[in-house]
Amino acid sequence: MPKSGEELFAAALDLMNPVVRAELLERECAGNPALRAEVESLLAVGDLGTGWHWRDWIIARALISEAKALIEGQPAVENEQR
Repeated sequence: MPKSGEELFAAALDLMNPVVRAELLERECAGNPALRAEVESLLAVGDLGTGWHWRDWIIARALISEAKALIEGQPAVENEQR
């Protein structure tokens, strides 16, 4: 099963070496340029000087997903990482 953009983003954040990070994206996004573009755009946010810490961004995305689920009447997904 292919990983989601958020999963790849989190995995890429753990890699400090840009060469190793690029190898991860090449391997995991092979044949899916849209997925690679999504992950690269998330990674680029850190280069814009927004002041956000990467982990804050991940938490914000998780909270947005939970809020959408509640609005749609679905139970919120438990997140053990928080």
